[in-house]
Amino acid sequence: MNRAEWAEIGRAMQRLWPMADWDRLAERGTLEVWGTDMADFDGEQVKAAVTSLYRDGREWPPNSAHIRNRILELSHGSVTEGEAWELLQRAVRKFGHAADDKANEWLAEQDPIVAEAVQRLGYRDYCLSNLDDQTTWRAQFRRIFEQAGEQVAKGRRYEGIPGLPQREPRQLADALREQLPQIDGGT
Repeated sequence: MNRAEWAEIGRAMQRLWPMADWDRLAERGTLEVWGTDMADFDGEQVKAAVTSLYRDGREWPPNSAHIRNRILELSHGSVTEGEAWELLQRAVRKFGHAADDKANEWLAEQDPIVAEAVQRLGYRDYCLSNLDDQTTWRAQFRRIFEQAGEQVAKGRRYEGIPGLPQREPRQLADALREQLPQIDGGT
C-alpha cells in the first residue's frame, strides 16, 4: 500500500468513525505510523479489513494492529478443522501413501495451513497407520492444525519487524513434531 492509498483509507475511516479525534492522531504522527505498519499489504486488503471492522459494529477506529489481524483473518484460515480433516482424507484417497509429494502439493493448493499441518502430522505415517486409530489421529491432527494456524498467523502478524529472527517453516515443523507424542499401534 502506498501513501496515497493510505490517505484515502484514512479519509474513509474519518467518515466511518467521526467521533475520533483525528486531528490529535495526525499531530502525534499516529496515522503515519499506522500507514507505515501496513505498507506491506495491498491497499484493497487494508480497505476491505477496515470495512469489515466497521461492519462488525466497532465503535472506535481500529489501529494498525487490528487492521493487520483482520487482513490475516480474511485472507487465511477460512478452512475449519473438519474441512481440513476432510482434505487430508481426500488426499489419501486421491494419492495414497506412495505419492506424498503430490499430495502435499495438492494440499498446499487447497490451503497452505492444512498442508503445513499434514506435513507436521506425517502424511506417509498416517497413510500407513492402523485405520482403527482414526480417533487418535484426528485428535492429534486437530491440535496440530490449530497450532499451525496460530503459528502461521503469528508469523504473518510479526512479519517484517526489524530485529526479529525469522524461522523457516521447516524448522517450526520439526520443532513441533519433536514436542508431540508419537502415534502408532503400540503407544
